[in-house]
Amino acid sequence: MHLYGKKNILFVKVSVIIPNYRHALYLKERIDSVLEQTYRDFEVIILDDCSPDDSREIIETYRTREKIAHIVYNERNSGSTFMQWQKGFDLAQGEYIWIAESDDFADPRFLSSCVEQLENEPSCTLAYTESRLVDAESRPMKKRMKGAYSKSSPCDMWDGHDFVLRNMLRCNTIYNASMVVFRKAAIPADKTYMQFRLNGDWLFWVEIALQGKVAHINAPYNNFRQHEVKVTQTSRTDGTGLAELLRLYDIFFSLIELPRRTRWAIEGRIIRHARRALRHVQNPIRHREIADMWHLRYPHMRQRIIWYKLYRHLFIPPRFIR
Repeated sequence: MHLYGKKNILFVKVSVIIPNYRHALYLKERIDSVLEQTYRDFEVIILDDCSPDDSREIIETYRTREKIAHIVYNERNSGSTFMQWQKGFDLAQGEYIWIAESDDFADPRFLSSCVEQLENEPSCTLAYTESRLVDAESRPMKKRMKGAYSKSSPCDMWDGHDFVLRNMLRCNTIYNASMVVFRKAAIPADKTYMQFRLNGDWLFWVEIALQGKVAHINAPYNNFRQHEVKVTQTSRTDGTGLAELLRLYDIFFSLIELPRRTRWAIEGRIIRHARRALRHVQNPIRHREIADMWHLRYPHMRQRIIWYKLYRHLFIPPRFIR
């Protein structure tokens, strides 16, 4: 690992971590969008995970820029997004952290809007904006991701437990790290999220949310790029995501106390999702392996799905958004 610390930047409010792996095509747009933020009290930490493309050459053009605090090159690929996150956390000096993924880019108002909520509400552990999907050429897409329930205000301030119950148990509504700014002090100490390949961020956000309040800013200040070089594409066809989902929900249910009727309904929803997603697993041996894992964990699948549908349509409390 080669670490180049250019400046001793102390007492910054925000540490911006840019973890990169072979995103040379998008890296300039990403770094520029960080440096052009209207909020100015931040440092930038650039991490490259041994990219085989021209990423290093692009990163070096920013070495003398004022906000660049650290540039770190791995000598070999770590194989883990979350190991890179942790490396950034260890270097971060800021009270707040923004993980600005290297293939995305932000509106200049992103940081100011998130920091404002964190500063105004000391118990807020996480602030995030909506995201606009863009293609490889940065053009807006018509497709939209499932977002959190909105209370139709410029910013919804949620109790963290309520936010998780109403939004995060149905799917990961904080689907892109680039859309979030969070308190460094709220980083989960047990680091269980690092044991996941795909769904670690979902657990990470849930554990942070449960420590306080969550600010959901109803403005698309993040641009979430869709392109072929995505970990999620491969994980969908090899079954990794489905295998991880079983363990992930076991952890969720250990963190959040739920009435049995609600837990059964949530289980019904994820079982229905798993049965649909299983169709995309291409290897027949792996397909059978994943199917057996789910049947062993939830032997009464059909009953759970039926209960989920009843729960949803009868508005049985406590509600979780369908």
